[in-house]
Amino acid sequence: FFRAMPLIEEKYGWEKGGSEDGGDEEVGSGRRSSVASSASEWSDSKVPVDDTTMVYVKVIRAENMYHPSYFKLWGDLMVQLKCREQIEMTKEKKRTANPAWNEEFHFPMKPHDAMIVSLIDKDWMDMDNIVASRSISFAELAEGGQMTVDLSNENDEVAAKLVMNSSNKGPIGVGGGDDKEMRNLRVVIGRARGLRPWRESGILQSSVQTTVFRTTQDTRAKPGPNPEYNETLVFPFESTRDEVQLTVKDAGVTLGTAEVSIKEASRNPMGMWIPLLGTKKQAAGELYLTAVPEDMLGAAASAISLPLRLVRATNFMLNSGPGEEVTAMLQIGDSVEATSPARLSPNMVWNEDFLFKIKPGQDINELKITLLTPECAAHRGNVGVATVTEDDLLSEKRELWVPIVFQGRSYGELCLSLSEQPLNYVVPVHRKQAPVSYITTGAQRYGTRVPTTIEYRY
Repeated sequence: FFRAMPLIEEKYGWEKGGSEDGGDEEVGSGRRSSVASSASEWSDSKVPVDDTTMVYVKVIRAENMYHPSYFKLWGDLMVQLKCREQIEMTKEKKRTANPAWNEEFHFPMKPHDAMIVSLIDKDWMDMDNIVASRSISFAELAEGGQMTVDLSNENDEVAAKLVMNSSNKGPIGVGGGDDKEMRNLRVVIGRARGLRPWRESGILQSSVQTTVFRTTQDTRAKPGPNPEYNETLVFPFESTRDEVQLTVKDAGVTLGTAEVSIKEASRNPMGMWIPLLGTKKQAAGELYLTAVPEDMLGAAASAISLPLRLVRATNFMLNSGPGEEVTAMLQIGDSVEATSPARLSPNMVWNEDFLFKIKPGQDINELKITLLTPECAAHRGNVGVATVTEDDLLSEKRELWVPIVFQGRSYGELCLSLSEQPLNYVVPVHRKQAPVSYITTGAQRYGTRVPTTIEYRY
């Protein structure tokens, strides 16, 4: 022990000599100060003085918006993140109730800090209005992973849900939250036809439930076997391989289901009829649908056109008065075109071309051609109406003959050409016997009683 004393004294700084009391006092005080110093050094080496942690936050998307129809028309949404003095803002997303950002930010935070997350709508005066907000603690963010938080308005009502991701281990990057850049899909549920009632009474009151990615929305219920819904829905999606899943229901009972990939639907920006299958895989009607990604709407709209040529009317049997002129008014939805006047006769000729621009999601429904004279137009009347169905307009037919109807009776026919390019072909006709067989090419119509071949180019 005595041999070891010098080493102990050297390590702990104990001093020799002095009186017994003084020596003990000095030795004791030296030991206490030495131990305290050693403990302080150990504490400093294990616990950092600066307890700041870098927290990474990725704002993915907002969903379940309060009053979605307003934001679809006028929304200008962004997210604000605030922690202490640091404020970060996402980019603006216009006219959507399902905005997607996928933007990442980082904040130095301490354990007692909190982050205020606000959903902001910029109004027409360029003022920032807080739609909803919430405070998120450091502990919640430090847990990491994807989270969906409720944002409340000033009345403490949940006005939106915000999907976000957080991490305190480094940048989140593409792998955090949504693996791909989110896009918005605009779905127009047009109408259905051929729905079959399940009640004994035969009453139908159906609605359409649409699911894209992880979001589901419902249309309002409409009556009858051929209901018109005409509702526009917007969904966030990842890839064009995602599917649009459709379920037609009546009072909770499934009438029919269908699904189509976004890629396939995008190839038909004017819309498409989708067959519905019942619970036993039987035919259950059809549903008219348009589904186009919002970032493709501009390009799709410029590419969609419907060329028409109103050629002539034949066998028109209504005569108003000598010198009367007839104008044909063509209407598809809200688009209206008119021909120049033609003198009223059994065989009126116009040969005028029109180009209707069809927007993606616009329901064509039909082409209505109304024949008007000045006197009829003054009294909001007409001398005949011809209607072309949507199926005929979108078919591959080059020409259409449509009956002219007045007061429920047919009074002749209208000839329309749906070909944008001039035709150049030979039409063979073989008739062994018939009173009169007709062949129609462009603006002319030929009658023949014997087998023959007519060659006509223009």
